[in-house]
Amino acid sequence: MHTAFLIIAFIAIALQGIVLWLAFFGRGLRYDVKEAPRSAIDSPEFAALVAFLTEAKLLHGNQFDVLTDGPCFYEAELNAIASARSTVNLEAYIFHRGDIAKRYVDALAERAGAGVQVRVTLDYVGSLSTPRSYLQKLLDAGGQVNWYHPLRIEFIPEFNNRTHRELLIVDGSVAFIGGPGIADWWIRDGVKGKRWRDMMVRVEGPSAAALQAVFAQNWLRVSGEILTGKDYFAESRDGQGAPTLIVGSTPAAGATQARILFQLLIASARKCIYISTPTSCRPAVPGEPSFRPLASVMSKSR
Repeated sequence: MHTAFLIIAFIAIALQGIVLWLAFFGRGLRYDVKEAPRSAIDSPEFAALVAFLTEAKLLHGNQFDVLTDGPCFYEAELNAIASARSTVNLEAYIFHRGDIAKRYVDALAERAGAGVQVRVTLDYVGSLSTPRSYLQKLLDAGGQVNWYHPLRIEFIPEFNNRTHRELLIVDGSVAFIGGPGIADWWIRDGVKGKRWRDMMVRVEGPSAAALQAVFAQNWLRVSGEILTGKDYFAESRDGQGAPTLIVGSTPAAGATQARILFQLLIASARKCIYISTPTSCRPAVPGEPSFRPLASVMSKSR
């Protein structure tokens, strides 16, 4: 009996090890564009192709503001939260305790206490250092907080499936999307070295509702609730203005629309490719720019 128990335990441990190995190190699907599209990348035909492959709709009539550096985009987001009248939805990979996180908790709690529906999705790994107790003020005010893929048995096969989205949507009409999370190293030096450089984009128009739908995707996954109604999806005409595709990519779907998009764009490039990646602010080195974009030209997409 004892021997049988040990054999079963050994098999269970081995199977768990295999699952964890596949979750973290399993080989992903190899992508390849066999033949680059013949249409010019600024043509309606190419735009339609990208929309079909990424399952996104080309929306017009959008207004954008590019917000660079933490002191700029954090203030813009906090002002938007303070002006919320019906809903605030926030999704973040990084939400770390500190001065800026406290300001967000206070702002969200104030709106929740005023009757605004506040929903927050935080990635369990990216925000691991932030306990639920840190958000108690928001919870006591009526706000809702859920962790994306917490450490539970049912999520072990997908444990490396994280949400790296940094989204904020207010009243279904104004949205913010970009690279930075919510932590002090985006606003001041002395936290993990120099202040990090990054950017957010403020969006108004039909694409704000599309970003709301992206938030709703993971909110459904963590809460079981489907968001509907004008409080979440404000009416906005698809008129003249900046055209935009909102690609709601997620690793939960396997092959991601974001990777399809990037592969297609790289394979279709004819002159140059510019890729910008966040970095820390530091004094300029003689002969080098203070911010160095990662640029690459590829002859074949893989």
